[in-house]
This record gives sequence, C-alpha cells and structure tokens, in this order.
Amino acid sequence: MSCNNDKSTSGNTTSTSADTSQRILSVWPQEDQNEFMAECVDNAEERLGEQAAFGYCKCMLGKMQERFPTLDSAAVVLLDTAQAAILAQEWNCK
Repeated sequence: MSCNNDKSTSGNTTSTSADTSQRILSVWPQEDQNEFMAECVDNAEERLGEQAAFGYCKCMLGKMQERFPTLDSAAVVLLDTAQAAILAQEWNCK
C-alpha cells in the first residue's frame, strides 16, 4: 500500500468549502468511519481482493477526513464515482 496515513495532527475543524485541496484535518465519529469503511470495502473487494480493498479504503478514509469535516460533507464526492476514482489516483491510494 502506498498511502501515508500520518495522523500527527488531531482535532476537529470545520469548513464550508468543498475544495478537495484544502486540508481540514478532522476526525470523523467512529460510527461514520465504520460506515465509510464498510461501504468502501464492499465496493472495492471484488476488484481488489479483501486485503487490498481494506488498505485502499483506509487510505481513502484518511484522505477524506483531511479534506471534509464530516461524512455527510464528503457525500457529494463519494456519490460521483468518477470523481472518487480521480481523487484516489491523485492521493495515491492503492
């Protein structure tokens, strides 16, 4: 896996911007993290296999939390599969 999930900075901050280049550095509630991971792994598992799907989704979760304060605010990007694929490539999540 080639994703740096360094969480050396913690804390919740908010932003109303959907600009994915902006780092928000938020930590989603555990329930939201679990929901994201479950859905992501379910969608990626057939294509990548279980272990690779988990690593890919962990990477995406970390990057999404850096840019979106909540799972709901990330929904616009997540619902657009083409946009999500572009971001995964930009963020080097494999």
